[in-house]
Amino acid sequence: MRPAARDRLARLAQPLLALWLTAATAAAQPGPVTVDVAAADDGPRITLGWPQPAHAVEVQLDQQTLWLRFDQPLGDAPLQTLPERLPAWIAGVRYGYDTLLIESRRPVRYTVTGTAGGVAITLAAMPLEEPAERPADNSGQGRIDHLRALALAQGGDLKEAQALLRQLSQGAPDDGALATDLARVTESLGDWRGALNGYAHAQTLAPESAGPARARLAREHGPHSRLQALVRDVDGADRQTITTASGRMLWGERGVAGVRAEDRHLSIDGVRRASGAVTAVDRHLGSAELWFGHDWPDGAETQLGMLVNPEGTGFRMSHRNGGWPEETELDAIYHRPYFDYVEGVADDGLQDRLAIAHRRPLGGLLHGSIGVSANRYWIAERRVANGGGLSGALHYGRTPGFLLSYTLDAEYLGHVITFAAPGGGRFRPLPVTDREVHAAGVSYGASGQRLHYGAGAGYAYDRMNDNGLFANLHLVYRLNANLELALQAGRSINANRGGGDTVREYGVSLVWRPAAPDAWGDS
Repeated sequence: MRPAARDRLARLAQPLLALWLTAATAAAQPGPVTVDVAAADDGPRITLGWPQPAHAVEVQLDQQTLWLRFDQPLGDAPLQTLPERLPAWIAGVRYGYDTLLIESRRPVRYTVTGTAGGVAITLAAMPLEEPAERPADNSGQGRIDHLRALALAQGGDLKEAQALLRQLSQGAPDDGALATDLARVTESLGDWRGALNGYAHAQTLAPESAGPARARLAREHGPHSRLQALVRDVDGADRQTITTASGRMLWGERGVAGVRAEDRHLSIDGVRRASGAVTAVDRHLGSAELWFGHDWPDGAETQLGMLVNPEGTGFRMSHRNGGWPEETELDAIYHRPYFDYVEGVADDGLQDRLAIAHRRPLGGLLHGSIGVSANRYWIAERRVANGGGLSGALHYGRTPGFLLSYTLDAEYLGHVITFAAPGGGRFRPLPVTDREVHAAGVSYGASGQRLHYGAGAGYAYDRMNDNGLFANLHLVYRLNANLELALQAGRSINANRGGGDTVREYGVSLVWRPAAPDAWGDS
């Protein structure tokens, strides 16, 4: 990479890193909820105060456990300090978005009362001669343990919550709520295959809650076949018609495989070929990929793919780690057909790529990602450019619903090769350019029983090229239990080529899914 390109990359990385750290730091700042401890007649009194009045809307308790749900979020209230402040009384504290679980060191009487700005909790020691009352059966304790598991999950201790729910489910195999919550926690850990099997079992016990979740997960990850037709028009330039057939299947306990075949038709009056001549092109170009994957129990996923293109074969490898709530993904690609430029379609462009990206929540509804990449470009069997990329994103909101987004897509070229033109001079056979696209947008999505729709719009600013508005729309309609019809449309600026041409895309897809996921969901 040229020194100038390295300098630009470093200058851009510094503010992006600063933005990342600022967002993470802001998300970690203590919330406005206060936690005060004072002595009462029979024991300590814990008072939680909010800027606006708050109430405990659900209370579950016995002599050693208190579980509360509030109508206001707890934020970053310093509840974790309670065992240190009251070591003789409190053994442990767990809390989530709006729930709190307190475990005492000995049997106590909990009293929960309202205050002017929140909730007061009083702990009173039970007389030594008064034994702790326990239910004759385990139903009461089981309910407390179930709530404790949910509090663990809301507090981010998903693996501990999963272990507790699994233990409770073994003791109550006919409890549909336990089975459904176990599947939900398993899904949150990234193990969609284990969650799918969990929902399948829970659906036999609680079809009204587990059924929709199972169907959603089956649509996202289950086997399907897709046929898509897409038309891409660049004002004053080319038109491409792209037809794609793809499919996905599950095999064994953890295996997944897929295939994708594409036919791309290019029609353009004149384009400079790798030979230097400017000619009209009317060409069909085919490519395909066959890939196999493995889903790991911890939520990780590994894929290996073989790429077939007019210049021969390539490969693709990707690995996404498991874990929660952060995620890191590594991609390595060799000789992927590269059709972002019309010259690549005309003369068989290829790309090699090595990329790593990291995604994590930054607090509340804010999520972020950052990534780097190294790219190498080929055309007519010759390497013509190298580049380094930097990407980043901040998203605020949830889907379905409103989502505010900022994205960065930048690439800085290093070594670039030019070809000699027949009439003298030199030209770039693949006109890749430096780019630094900052985009801000808003989107909205919603789902119904048969219809899913979404739309988005925003503005993209390329510091090195042209700028413009972008917009997109998609609709998905379930024709029946097996078949879905999808429509899409979009408008953007052709910033990659260093120009301001408008790009319009229109597409239609048909997706077929098995009618009964039982055939593969429990494999």
